[in-house]
Amino acid sequence: APLLALGNVLLRITYGLVILMACIYTSKSYRDLKLLGILGIVNFVVFLFYSHSEFASIINPMVTLLFFGFVFTRLMQYVFSPKAVTINDVYALSAGYIIIGIIAAPFFTLANAQLDDAFSISQAASFSDLLYFSYITLTGVGYGDITPTHPISKSLSLILVIIGQLYTAILVGIVIGKYLAAGEG
Repeated sequence: APLLALGNVLLRITYGLVILMACIYTSKSYRDLKLLGILGIVNFVVFLFYSHSEFASIINPMVTLLFFGFVFTRLMQYVFSPKAVTINDVYALSAGYIIIGIIAAPFFTLANAQLDDAFSISQAASFSDLLYFSYITLTGVGYGDITPTHPISKSLSLILVIIGQLYTAILVGIVIGKYLAAGEG
């Protein structure tokens, strides 16, 4: 039990740091920083105090989608803006890949809350369980400890696998190619 508690503390600290860094590095103006700060604080508070009530199972995913959807959009705008590609673009793409996993987790959370047999896991699955499932699915690893059992959760999982493969193969390939070409010139 002490290791589980330590793992939960580390997850919360990491999640909070991701939100803080997202606010700082994707804000283009003070107005953006205020908006992201408010969304980030609400997201973090809901994440900390997430309960398995029906209300929380809807609010937590929505706040997460709003915040990280905005951050992901900003990252992609930066990466594909007309400029010379730098190592910062590679960092932004890496952050984007991580954020895809975070964005997918609310969809799995909503499916788990609304469908009786969405996953082969207890109905009391936490957001962190489904965040873990999101990354295992995104990377194509698929350990099998949590499996989608409903057609909707299977479809969501399939979409995430395809997004993960296309993201790494196409987007990262394009940007890395431009970065390497710029270094040769």
